[in-house]
Amino acid sequence: MLKKTIAVILCAALALSLTACADTTYSVKVGDRKIAPGVFILCQMNAIVEADALFIETYPGVDTTVKGFKFEDYELEGVKFIDWVNNRALEMTAELLVTERMFDERELVFSADKETEIKNSIDSDWTQDAGEMGEQYEGKTMGALFKSRGIGKESLKFYEVTTQKGNMLLQSIYGADGTEPVSETEWQEVWANDYARGRIIYISITDDYGSVVSESELAELEKLGEELVARLKAGEDFAAVEKIYKDYVEEKAAAASGDDDDDDDDDDDSDDDDDSDGDDGDDSDGDDGDDSEPDEYYGEFIISMSQFSEDDEAFSLAEHIFSMLPNQPELYKTEEVYYVAERLDILEREDLYDTYRDGVIYGMKRDEFTEMINLKAKEMLASEIEVNQDAVKRYSPRKLA
Repeated sequence: MLKKTIAVILCAALALSLTACADTTYSVKVGDRKIAPGVFILCQMNAIVEADALFIETYPGVDTTVKGFKFEDYELEGVKFIDWVNNRALEMTAELLVTERMFDERELVFSADKETEIKNSIDSDWTQDAGEMGEQYEGKTMGALFKSRGIGKESLKFYEVTTQKGNMLLQSIYGADGTEPVSETEWQEVWANDYARGRIIYISITDDYGSVVSESELAELEKLGEELVARLKAGEDFAAVEKIYKDYVEEKAAAASGDDDDDDDDDDDSDDDDDSDGDDGDDSDGDDGDDSEPDEYYGEFIISMSQFSEDDEAFSLAEHIFSMLPNQPELYKTEEVYYVAERLDILEREDLYDTYRDGVIYGMKRDEFTEMINLKAKEMLASEIEVNQDAVKRYSPRKLA
């Protein structure tokens, strides 16, 4: 849990200016309730990530790596960079408070087990080595890293719990049992268009050194791939078709290491040890799974293009799968891999609805929900929240790491 959050923390460094004789034990106050500075700092770090993206969009030609560069010399949306970050961080803090209030108003319940799970995760990760986050952090624990940023366990726990409450709150509004539920027709339309159900057989066309195999081997692999495609089109079991390729790889490896002598000496007696393409399995020695029913959904996966960036190696494959017609397997060729790819009818798997419905609805309604929470947060900031300016000034973002 901390590793995900700390990736945000490391995006920024704070310049702490100690304010003499000032109370900086809280960041904001709602009524008599005071919110710890660590919560504001967590929001501040997320605000810096947003500011970084907005800066690149606003000043596309500016080199931020040159010596003497300072973000505070620039403005975002007509506001000084540091003020923009702090204003957004205060909004985010208010968003957490709005989320918590709406959660309670709807009488939703965050289970004690979930809260304990978060606490135990934080306690466990707190002592872990932070060295993998960068050489400059070697010898430090993640807990020490958070504390050096002004963030304690309770602030982190509040942040994580409230974030999860936000997900539950969204479902209480738009979920199947919500007050403004997304209809089955609506979410299934998104499910069918924005998600793909598929399966692939991965055929490597490179050797152990990463070089593409010879032209003759390439032609052989292409021919094999086309054969596997034809078998799938004919309705053969996917696992059985995949096994043909696995057996091919094993035979090639055995031949390369000189372990295929027995096959050369006596092909007629090799059925007990070798699964031939035309053997229905009367002789099942060595294949303990023949008596079990095949897995109807073997090798299947569910993907969404939103989970890939154009830099991902799998992007082009995913894009191709989305372009395919259901139940029309193809051989998709790249420079390093041939894929026997098949897109399947996602609506056939009604058994997956309960597993994926909440996630699909979250994606559909996230922006609308966020906008609603943000509007209420701005109202709360204007009318209810007392900002501790001494704390805001003490934790001042000075640079992006």
